[in-house]
Amino acid sequence: MKYSLSLLLIILFVPAGLASGQTASLPSGPPADLQTPAATGQAVPQATQAVAVQSADLVEKAKLYDGKEVLFEGEAIGDPLARGDHAWVNFLGENYAIGVWMSEKDRATILRYGSYASDGDRVAIRGTFHRACPEHGGDMDIHADFASIISRGKSVTHASPAARLVIAPLLLVLAAFLYRLWKKRESLLHQENGRRPI
Repeated sequence: MKYSLSLLLIILFVPAGLASGQTASLPSGPPADLQTPAATGQAVPQATQAVAVQSADLVEKAKLYDGKEVLFEGEAIGDPLARGDHAWVNFLGENYAIGVWMSEKDRATILRYGSYASDGDRVAIRGTFHRACPEHGGDMDIHADFASIISRGKSVTHASPAARLVIAPLLLVLAAFLYRLWKKRESLLHQENGRRPI
């Protein structure tokens, strides 16, 4: 919610001030974690009818937003799929991942994709939402007109719980003990039946 509100402020105030040339009346800018890096140097351009949405809105109210211009932000995840001068990139919102069809130029600004080992770049996207895209086999997607990096991803380290380090050797010892018991039992059974153990 914090990001969506800041994104709307960027969209409403920055382009209007730049067009009029009066920077004194502009707000001091978005919080540091929402500023676009120098690599892109752009804020999301103002769109007259774009609606700020979350991933849950698009999935659960797909019919309502079908064919509408939306503002969406999410973490780039998985691997991008290049298709000529465009690419498919998945973006994880709060609850769901949404496929975005974007230009290769915009895709190239994304440096890190989310995985077990890292958080992906957080990206603001403006584009047309399709509940069942006729161009892409009926898939739900967003055709991005514009994408801007909000924040860069980072590596994630997962600490091993200390309990696992203690339990693992104990389980190994228990397994060895049970195996030895089983072998001894098998040996006794075979001796009683007059056969050699396997």
